[in-house]
Amino acid sequence: MPSEWKALQQTKYVYYSRTDSLDKNKFFVVLKYNKKISGLSDNKYLAITYSKLMDGIIEKFTGYTTKKIIFQDKIAYYSQYFTRLNDKPYLTYSMVFDIDNNLYEFAMKADSASSIKCEKTFKDLLFNFRYKGNAVFASKAEIKDIQVVDLSRI
Repeated sequence: MPSEWKALQQTKYVYYSRTDSLDKNKFFVVLKYNKKISGLSDNKYLAITYSKLMDGIIEKFTGYTTKKIIFQDKIAYYSQYFTRLNDKPYLTYSMVFDIDNNLYEFAMKADSASSIKCEKTFKDLLFNFRYKGNAVFASKAEIKDIQVVDLSRI
């Protein structure tokens, strides 16, 4: 994690940190759900996420892209969610994937002005994530297929 990030004490997330001390809406989070206990699947989780964004209760949802990435040994869903809060545009990067019957989401929210820098940081964090000593996403991992996903049809 970047040294300027300060992890917040909490029990709801594997990791949560604000990425900007002046903007509480910018953050990085790692979520983990036991699939058996929660009843979540990748598709159900993505459908819930899409539904919550469409509600627009906290911020205005303005669009998204989601891609199903099929690796040799796993499937992951990479999304970019576009929102506006207090007339300021934000972009959230998200990667949802399974490991050992657990559903993980890595997500990073940035304002649009800093999105390119944040996307690089987000990808660096993903490629350095280790589970039981092994990289979950190797930078040279073979991608077998990429499919565009319409979340409104999941």
